[in-house]
Amino acid sequence: MRSTQPIINTAFVHVRYPAINKPAAVLHWLNHADIDAEFIVILDADMILRGPITPWEFKAARGRPVSTPYE
Repeated sequence: MRSTQPIINTAFVHVRYPAINKPAAVLHWLNHADIDAEFIVILDADMILRGPITPWEFKAARGRPVSTPYE
């Protein structure tokens, strides 16, 4: 089954594009890839790292994903 966004109707444009499904893509990757990592960090393409990534400070653990606020 294909998921798509509704048609965008403007005066000059009629566009149909597929939805982007990051959670499903990450789940597929986790289930089908041979991963040997203690932590996996998922960032958006427009993120800038300004310091170290320290998952243990947010109590990240196997089977316990976490998110943090933007600062």
